[in-house]
Amino acid sequence: MSYAFDSNILLRSIEANHPHQHGALGVINKLVGRGAEIVLLPQTLYEFWVVATRPTGKENGLGLNAEATTAVIAKFESFFPFNMMFPKYFICGDSWLLSIPYLAGTLMMPALQQQRYRTG
Repeated sequence: MSYAFDSNILLRSIEANHPHQHGALGVINKLVGRGAEIVLLPQTLYEFWVVATRPTGKENGLGLNAEATTAVIAKFESFFPFNMMFPKYFICGDSWLLSIPYLAGTLMMPALQQQRYRTG
C-alpha cells in the first residue's frame, strides 16, 4: 500500500519545539519501519512551501527562507519519491516548484523571486 503524508506531518517533523513533532516523527518512522511506500505529492510540497516560508507567528509559519525550504524539501525527496499522479498536467523543470505550470507562472514564481531578493 502507498501512503502520502499530509503537509502537516512534514511540517511538524522539522519543527523542534512543536508539541506534535514526536507524533509526526513516530508516524514516519513506523511506516518506514514497515517498509511502506511513502510518496510526496505536488500539493503537499506546495502547502509545505507556503507554511515553511510564512513568517513565524503568522498562521503556523516557520519563517524559513527559500534556500532553507528548498534544502528541507530536497532532504524529503531523498527519502521519499516524488509522485506526479497526473503527469499530463506537469512540465519538466529543475524542481517540483517549477513543474506545476499554473503555480509556477502565477503564484509561486513571483513569491519565489521576492523571497530570493529578500534573502540575498
